[in-house]
Amino acid sequence: MQNTVTISPDIIRDVARITALATPGVISLVEKDGDWRSRANSGIEAALNNGYAHITLNVIGHTGHSLIALASQIRSNIAEAVSEVTDISVAGVDITFEDVRTH
Repeated sequence: MQNTVTISPDIIRDVARITALATPGVISLVEKDGDWRSRANSGIEAALNNGYAHITLNVIGHTGHSLIALASQIRSNIAEAVSEVTDISVAGVDITFEDVRTH
């Protein structure tokens, strides 16, 4: 008997979303057009290719943080969390800062 485990890109997206939002300096995730009222997973996409995850985020950051340092922290946090939860390596995390705010 052979067993198979399949992990949906939706799980990777959820882990990445939760992790990004828990990163200090991230205010929210938004759709590319800035419409924050759309679906729950707005502002984030995840894809699996050859066993590796690739994640794209659209972020609103806090003005009190360096965006370059914040992007690095988000990437690191997401790669660690996705790997820990799913045992899938993250090949890339693309981040677009759509806005910065104070809260």
